[in-house]
Amino acid sequence: KSFEIKGGTCHIFEDRLEIQPKEFLMSLGSWLSQRGLVSVFWIYLGVFFLLLVAILLIFTLNNVFLTGFLGLAALFALYYAISRRGYSYVSVIPRTFIQQLTYQPAVQGESRAFFKITFTLKENGRLLKRKLFLPNRIHNGASLADTAYWIVKEEGLIKQ
Repeated sequence: KSFEIKGGTCHIFEDRLEIQPKEFLMSLGSWLSQRGLVSVFWIYLGVFFLLLVAILLIFTLNNVFLTGFLGLAALFALYYAISRRGYSYVSVIPRTFIQQLTYQPAVQGESRAFFKITFTLKENGRLLKRKLFLPNRIHNGASLADTAYWIVKEEGLIKQ
């Protein structure tokens, strides 16, 4: 069984959940997780260092406004790197490692519906989270979110 998520598709198999990305950032996260870097922290840290290099290059041009703007962007990237340490872009999650799966319904005009999966890694037992955002209102999000909720509930992943 499968359902659409923002930027990809989630497939539910008997032994695992598999997320197939369609967006660049999700594909980058899947590629990094296959190489052992499972945390979102590394993506944001890479963006932070790229912004630092850009700041140094633009500082040599004496463009104060752009240097300040990129400095704020770098601080924002650093904040996200630190605050999102426990989140992951892992594309395959075995069912046996899932601790909890919760559904957060959409609040009209404020947020979209999403599933929050809490799971452990088999290598080190570290607790990680993954949010699967569902399509928004433009893409008929309410009916797709309901369909996704019932698929996940039918598979026994939500215990409500």
